[in-house]
Amino acid sequence: MDLSASKHPMPNHSVWQAYIFVVAVMLLMAGFGKTIGLQQEVGFLSKMNPLFSFITNRQLFSGVAFVEVALAVILLSKDFSRETKIKMIFWLSLQFAIYRGALFLAKEPAPCKCFGDIFGWLGMSEDAVQNIVTGAFLFLLIPSTVWMFKNKFKGL
Repeated sequence: MDLSASKHPMPNHSVWQAYIFVVAVMLLMAGFGKTIGLQQEVGFLSKMNPLFSFITNRQLFSGVAFVEVALAVILLSKDFSRETKIKMIFWLSLQFAIYRGALFLAKEPAPCKCFGDIFGWLGMSEDAVQNIVTGAFLFLLIPSTVWMFKNKFKGL
């Protein structure tokens, strides 16, 4: 028996399947929330993005919504391995981390509209929305990063 494997066991297959499913649901909510929000005439959407000054926030959100929904479909499909799905989650969460970090460094005060206005429609405060968005971001990033390090970035 290999004792090194039992020191810090990773969650079993069903836990990872549940994680992937929850991430897919979150991405669908975020993608569709953005898509619905894009139909509104909001000044924020017409402004140039502070990091990608060659596109508007509407264009950026359209692209991100497409990627989120496409990834959610992949995560829900049976055509990809669990390993591939977790690597995709890691890749997307890393992109979000880089974007959020760049916004922070640019001292951009704009709140994240990661889920469109879904939570605003529910009457939630900006602070509550930011807490949910941050929690969702960390839920994407931390487990997928742990999985990647546990598997020593094999196959990249």
